[in-house]
Amino acid sequence: MQSLGQNQIHNKKQPNLFSSQRLEFSPETESVPTDSKRSNSSTPERSRSTEDREKRFSILLTMNEDFMLSFSVMTQENLEETRVQNLLIHDQDVLVSHAQFAPLLEELELHTLAQGIQYDPFATQVLCDAIVALGLFLGFRPADESVAWTISIQEPLLNLFVAGNPHSEQIVGRAFNEGVQPRKENLFISQIQRVGGEPTTSTVAVEGIDTFAMVESFHRQSEQRPVRYFHTEYSDLLLQTLPETDLDWFQKIGIDEVLSFLENPTIRKLNTRPLHFQCGCDRGNIAEVLAQMYGNDPDALFEGEKEVRVECPRCGAGLRITRDRFDRSARD
Repeated sequence: MQSLGQNQIHNKKQPNLFSSQRLEFSPETESVPTDSKRSNSSTPERSRSTEDREKRFSILLTMNEDFMLSFSVMTQENLEETRVQNLLIHDQDVLVSHAQFAPLLEELELHTLAQGIQYDPFATQVLCDAIVALGLFLGFRPADESVAWTISIQEPLLNLFVAGNPHSEQIVGRAFNEGVQPRKENLFISQIQRVGGEPTTSTVAVEGIDTFAMVESFHRQSEQRPVRYFHTEYSDLLLQTLPETDLDWFQKIGIDEVLSFLENPTIRKLNTRPLHFQCGCDRGNIAEVLAQMYGNDPDALFEGEKEVRVECPRCGAGLRITRDRFDRSARD
C-alpha cells in the first residue's frame, strides 16, 4: 500500500485554508527555547506520565461506514469541557472572552496519542497556544463563520494550522515541520468564510515565536482593531476593542485590572460557547479532494496499488482511500 505524503498533495495544487490539502508532518526537530510569555503554564497537565494517563483515560476509537474517525474519553471523574464565556464591559467599551482550556488541550493530547503523532516540545507549545488564541477569538465571531489561521515560523522552520467554527463548537489544528517552504519572514495568514460566501484572506508579516503576540500584531496591521491576550493560572483571556474604546488606556492595562473586569458591576454576560477539539474528517471528503487533483491521472496517485494511505491535513488522522472509493468520487 502506498503512503501518500501531504507534501505531494500540496505541490499539485495550491488550496484555500478550508480545503483538505496540507503537508504531512513527522516531527524530528530538537526542542528549542521559546520566548512565549505564557511559558509552560499554558499547557496544563501535558507533562502527565503515561502511567497516570492510562489510569485516568480509556480511549475508544470507532469508525462508521464512512470511516469518520472519532474518539470517546471515559474518566473516573467527569471530564469538564472548555466553555468560552463572552462579556461586555460597559464602562470601558471592551469585549472580554475567557475560558479554562485544560479540557480542550486534553482532547488534543488524546487525539495525538490515538494517532501516534509526536510533536517536539516547541511545536507542542506553539500549537497549543494557537488553539487557545483561536478558541478565544471565536467567542464573538458569527455562528455561520469559519476561521482558519496558518502561521509560518522561520526559526525554527515550522508551520501551524488551526481552524474553528462557533456553530459546530469545534476547533482543530496541526503543526508541520517537514516539507515546509522557507520564507524571508514569519507570516500570519487568516482566512474567514461565511456560509455561502467566498473566503477572505489576509496575510501580514509578524515577528518572534510568541503565538499570542503574532495574533495581536495581525489585528493591529490588518484589522485595525487591537486585541490583547492575558493568561493566569486558572484562565485565558482575550480583550477586544470597540469603536469607543480608549486605545491608549487599552494598551497600558495589566493583568490585575483585567481580572477586576470580571467583578465589575457594569459587566454584561453575553453568551457562553463550548469548544471541543474535533475535526470531522472522513474518507469521502479526502477522496473528493484527491479526485479533483488526480482525476486525470489516478495512476500517479496509486502507482499500481489498490489503496493509498493519506493523512488528514487538518488533524493528522490516518485514512486509507481505496481505488474504488477514488473512482466513485471522480465520477461524481
